[in-house]
Amino acid sequence: MLDEPRILLRESPMFNELNLIDFDHLLKKISIHYYEKNVYLFKYGEPLTTIYFIARGKAKLVQLDGNGKDKTIKYLLENEVYPLNHFYMDNKHSYTAIALETTLVIHIPIYFFEQLLAKYPLINVYLIKSIQHEILSIHNQLNCEFTKRE
Repeated sequence: MLDEPRILLRESPMFNELNLIDFDHLLKKISIHYYEKNVYLFKYGEPLTTIYFIARGKAKLVQLDGNGKDKTIKYLLENEVYPLNHFYMDNKHSYTAIALETTLVIHIPIYFFEQLLAKYPLINVYLIKSIQHEILSIHNQLNCEFTKRE
């Protein structure tokens, strides 16, 4: 395994509390992917079996609008995990993700990620904070939209 993904995972607030045995187990379960600019990480409707950790680079989530054009829903930046709110609800991707530059993404199988959540409460705290941040961001966007309409 390349040193960079190992170091990036160890430095991530989500994974820095893992003991050495569990961290080594994590390293054996992940797969590392480099996506060039404009390459799909995944497409709408594909099976959702992986948690995506954006280690380097950035991507965007898009959805087709009523006119058949891509509408950007969210940007995925370094140290972000996707999906935060879908892996318990859906078994298929709700959006398409496209790399905006060369992007290093670490794939973590959902079944293994769920095992880590059960064992490490601090990962849950990190996820809850991330979800709260996302909810606040959506709330602010909606407020801006309503303000524009008034």
